Amino acid sequence: MKTRLSCIGHRGTASFVVAFLTIWMVYEAAALPPDKPPCGTNGALQVSALSQSSHSYVQGSAGSLNVSFSVTSPPLNITGACDAALPKVFGNGNGANPTQLPVSVSIGNVTDVTGGGSTVLTLLDPTRVAIVAAFGAPAFTPAAFNLAPPGTGNQAVAFVFTNSNAIPPGDYDIEIDSKPETGVGVGAPTAAVFSLSVTEPVVEDTLDPNVTIVSPTTAAEVCLGGNLSVDFTAIDPPEGGAGTGITAVAAFIDSVGAGVSDDVSGMLDVSPTLPVAADVLVTVTTDVTMADIGSFILTATADDDAGHTGESTANFGVTADVSPLPPISVSGRQFKVGSTVPIKWKLTDCDGVLLPPFASVVIEIHDGYGLLETRYAGEGSDNIRWEVDEFGNATQYITNFPVPDAGPYTVKVFVDDVDGSSAEQGSFGFMGSANKGGKS
Repeated sequence: MKTRLSCIGHRGTASFVVAFLTIWMVYEAAALPPDKPPCGTNGALQVSALSQSSHSYVQGSAGSLNVSFSVTSPPLNITGACDAALPKVFGNGNGANPTQLPVSVSIGNVTDVTGGGSTVLTLLDPTRVAIVAAFGAPAFTPAAFNLAPPGTGNQAVAFVFTNSNAIPPGDYDIEIDSKPETGVGVGAPTAAVFSLSVTEPVVEDTLDPNVTIVSPTTAAEVCLGGNLSVDFTAIDPPEGGAGTGITAVAAFIDSVGAGVSDDVSGMLDVSPTLPVAADVLVTVTTDVTMADIGSFILTATADDDAGHTGESTANFGVTADVSPLPPISVSGRQFKVGSTVPIKWKLTDCDGVLLPPFASVVIEIHDGYGLLETRYAGEGSDNIRWEVDEFGNATQYITNFPVPDAGPYTVKVFVDDVDGSSAEQGSFGFMGSANKGGKS
């Protein structure tokens, strides 16, 4: 009996030992780490080139620029030192490495590189503050995200830069930082550089000077031999500081038919002395003796320092002085119907000086209903003749006119002007009467 019990106890002990060894081996197998760690990433985040890496604008101009880029996981570092069969992680694979990586995008250093310089602006520098504000809020879309999976994770990021008057003219390099939010050994923050150039508004004189003719007024009449009073002003618009001012003035007198063309610029009196600054009024005057009968155009011009010319024109006429002679000129004189009236007149300059005969002289005789007849120079009482003095000047013109009816008559006198066109010089009238001629 004793021997049997001993045998049974021996077998039980052996079974217990086998079971214990089995459990221990399983436990040891579960507790031991794998032979190799999971494979992880190596290096810094990858940032693509900006779709628009630079932007320039003139200060004061509106506009904006849409820019995009992508952030990609650092590449995997798969070597014999890691187990490629295990899930990949960010970092070197040692310790608690994540399978998702939090990343943030922000504006980093802003450097003023105007004129080739290099000055990193402080966070509170007004220029940096204005530049950051031009990116809007939030500055990036998205500004924070999780990259996954390790090695191939990719995220598109965008921003809009809006032109700002608060940014001074200059050149700036703006770093856009993409950085991991956990210290998992994926390298330093990666920056893309956005270059900005803000230029001064171009100050340019774009307008012609303003020229205003004061005299002669349009359709003014000047007596032959008299003085034409030329008076005009000129001013160059300031254009917000772009105006350059009047540098020269000129004046020209041309007959309508181009028979006369005179540059009278050398006769001009100018005040103040040229050149002058923009928005300074220049006054120009002179007197020009008019020696020809005709229709004329005064052209006044002014130049600024930007090569612009402003001008103004005025039309005027020059005529001889027409004076009726007796008996027509006798005040209150009336001429009996059926009688013949010697119509006499003279042509003089502005000072009453007689002029050489005009072979082109023509008169129109009008009654109360309109044109009655036209007479021309020639022999015979129905034509126009003249008498001259020892100097060859016409002392009078004469034609005989039978008075057909009672009522007023008007005589219009014409001669050829400097362009060869018949031009009215003046007129006078007389009265026909059914009663006996004489004063009324």
